[in-house]
Amino acid sequence: KRAENGSVSVVRKEPHPTHFLDNMHNLTVDNVRFLTILANIATEALQVIVQREVIQEQNRTLEKRVKKRTQDLEEANNQLQFLALHDPLTGLPNRTLFHDRLSHLIESSNRKTTQFYVLNIDLTKFKEINDHYGHDVGDIVLKEVSKRFSSVLRKHDTLARMGGDEFSAILVQEQSINFAIIIIKRLIETLKAPITIDQQLQIETHANIGIAFYPLHSTSHTELIKFSDIAMYQAKKRNTDYRFFDPRSINQGSDPLIIRSDLESAIENRTLDLYIEPIFSFSSGEIHALEAHLYWEHPEQGLLSPNAYLYNAQHYEPVLKVIQLLLKRSTECVNDWSHLLPTKNLTVHLPKILLTRPNIVNQLSAHIEQGLLQSRAITLSIDEPYLERNSEVIFKNLYELNACGFQFSIKQIGSGLYPLSKLANLSITDFQINHTLFLSEKPDDIIFISTIKKLAKALNVRVSVKDVKHPADAQPLIEQGCDYGQGAYRCKPLNRSDMLSWLEKHVNNHSDH
Repeated sequence: KRAENGSVSVVRKEPHPTHFLDNMHNLTVDNVRFLTILANIATEALQVIVQREVIQEQNRTLEKRVKKRTQDLEEANNQLQFLALHDPLTGLPNRTLFHDRLSHLIESSNRKTTQFYVLNIDLTKFKEINDHYGHDVGDIVLKEVSKRFSSVLRKHDTLARMGGDEFSAILVQEQSINFAIIIIKRLIETLKAPITIDQQLQIETHANIGIAFYPLHSTSHTELIKFSDIAMYQAKKRNTDYRFFDPRSINQGSDPLIIRSDLESAIENRTLDLYIEPIFSFSSGEIHALEAHLYWEHPEQGLLSPNAYLYNAQHYEPVLKVIQLLLKRSTECVNDWSHLLPTKNLTVHLPKILLTRPNIVNQLSAHIEQGLLQSRAITLSIDEPYLERNSEVIFKNLYELNACGFQFSIKQIGSGLYPLSKLANLSITDFQINHTLFLSEKPDDIIFISTIKKLAKALNVRVSVKDVKHPADAQPLIEQGCDYGQGAYRCKPLNRSDMLSWLEKHVNNHSDH
């Protein structure tokens, strides 16, 4: 009989009779040997059974742990999906859900010939309200405005908060422009009454609305949003309540997208300057990696960051040339500075348009296979909103880049609409989050950060923070579990020559200590 503690013993319920004990003395040597062999066999058999039980118990424990981890991942996924689709302050759909609904509406409208209007709504004097009364009052204003706007729209319309004081709306099933104008005017009128706070303070605000019409102005959801935005700025500039988009208003000076010829000229004329920013390890204080960007010395607009001209550009070929040039120059720098760097890790931001085209792997790999730097030392930084639903081409490119050795840093984590299992199949170095979210005391931000940290732990990736401005912010971020940081608290982005001088000084300071 095997006891619960795993030991093995042979027991009998009743005492052995006397004749049995007498017979035991009469056993021959062969009998003893036989019984010894039999006892050994029984003992080994019991040991096998015990070992099998131990293994089965270990398997059951492992299965429980895998199931628990899967449940934790699913819970984190569900929580992230909810946070990804709604504005935590107003409860309205956020930018991601708005884009998703607009895309689906266009798809269905192509089959049903539906007409609809896209509205861009911007509150006036909101910055002054925030600056004068504080962000708490500003939040109350945004909540009240969202309630008033929602009271005007119908169930089949969509109202979303896009961020800050910007709202967007979709008015559907409007066969006449007059009906749309009636609703737009009602939106304006809801703000005529002041917003009362604490029964004492009265806040006045107004709105400018830009409107784009589907399908007259465009059948593209990105262009409809862009055109409504242009119309809103025209309404603001002319001090009118609302304005419909006028295609004649687009020109090279007002179009926020840099035209193709300008970008190609910048590449040819060598007006793109390499800027590099160190990423530091909070635990060691050493440089973990270098992040590289190309800034554009524009002849009319001055020095443009990549955010201003590159990451949302719509022209594939010049963007590809810029990234190829960036890889070439930055890998050369990392190779030349290897004696000053603890690691040869390089991070490069990859624009979305490159991920939407096939053969991007060959286009990038060809520019780093010249012995300058191996692909496994390069981390490609991706904005999570790029990883849209049904973006099979994007994930196919990511998997192929991953197979070539590239790793990934995910920015703006928590805003995607895709299964997190797709992330688990990629080699991810870190989730990059703005440091202000970690330092925020708002309940929604705290919940969001907690969820991100759980997700990072489940996927075994690091947490990186960007735009850390003050050295005093470093310690709270370390206590929050952040691994890497970058920003002016240690070193802002510098051009090649200035970065080399900074690195030499940094190395000398560390050698002195």
